[in-house]
Amino acid sequence: MPQEQSYKKLLSLTEELEIKQKNFIIETVRSHGGIITFKPKLEDGEDNDTDQDLYPITAIFYDGHESYPNVSITAIHILDRPEIEDVDIYVDGINQDTCEKQENFSVCPVDYANVVSFIGKVLDLDK
Repeated sequence: MPQEQSYKKLLSLTEELEIKQKNFIIETVRSHGGIITFKPKLEDGEDNDTDQDLYPITAIFYDGHESYPNVSITAIHILDRPEIEDVDIYVDGINQDTCEKQENFSVCPVDYANVVSFIGKVLDLDK
């Protein structure tokens, strides 16, 4: 297959995968009341819930102004946007650089794989 055809095929497959991932995220979050959260299991006497090792997925997210390269996901939620016939996906998480909890990172198509992995781990779908 010539490179141009391979390139176009890859773009098509990427777009198809992004649509399927977004639909999976929205349907799964909806079926769980609009939010999926993760609370780490702390050992007795331990109160530091910001340790990156406690969370299933840590990834890069963007809040509309800047990128945060080290965010441990704590929740995924959605916002229906009927005026534009779409649904926005957001994550909350712990910024591992500052150990601060931050909310409403907008999820872009490049983030879908990490969000799908988070859902799989939190809901124990990857048995």
